[in-house]
Amino acid sequence: ERLWEIALQHPSWDLRVESAQLYLARANRASDPEAAPRALDRARTLHPGSFAVVSVYAEKLLQQGDPAGARQALRNLLAAYALPADRRAAGEMLAHLEASPALPRGGGMV
Repeated sequence: ERLWEIALQHPSWDLRVESAQLYLARANRASDPEAAPRALDRARTLHPGSFAVVSVYAEKLLQQGDPAGARQALRNLLAAYALPADRRAAGEMLAHLEASPALPRGGGMV
């Protein structure tokens, strides 16, 4: 896709942020189960310090049964440049995930 190619290599931070918001909106509207994760991954790649993007991406990973991936996405946000409020929110979400990891799906005791 042309937008992805341009945004990924463009030196303008504003263009990357706006493109990340576009991909986030696409993910929220996606009806194809494969399209949402792909759009969220692109949004996260373009704007790794955005809690608005990374929190949705982490929630999607949790829904897919990948709590380790969700924790890693939040750690990556903490390592990236992020606003103090975003860092605080990501730290709280990460602490919650680490304190109460998702239970395995299926095959559990009744």
